[in-house]
Order: sequence, then C-alpha cells, then structure tokens
Amino acid sequence: MHLSAGATVAAIGAGTVAVLVIGAVLVGMFLAISITAGSLVVVALVARSLLNSSHTQR
Repeated sequence: MHLSAGATVAAIGAGTVAVLVIGAVLVGMFLAISITAGSLVVVALVARSLLNSSHTQR
C-alpha cells in the first residue's frame, strides 16, 4: 500500500496530535494526583497537630 504525499503528511499530523493530546491528559492526571497527595499531607499534618495539642493540654 502506497500513500500519497498528502496522506503521509496527514497521517504524521494525526499521530502527532494524538501523542500531544495523550501527553496532555497524562500530565493533567499527574498534576491532579500530586495536588491531591499534597492536600492529604497538609490535612494529616493539621490533624496530627490538633491531636497532639489536645493531648498536651489535658
């Protein structure tokens, strides 16, 4: 099967767009996971601080 020059360019363009879109989605998911993990760390630190302060005041 021989592709014309236009079809080859279109195939390369479509492949490039697909890779960029998939990359953007993966980076977005990674950022969302990182932000969620950071938020959980902050909540854990605040909860630990509150629990420690309540134990020391008794």
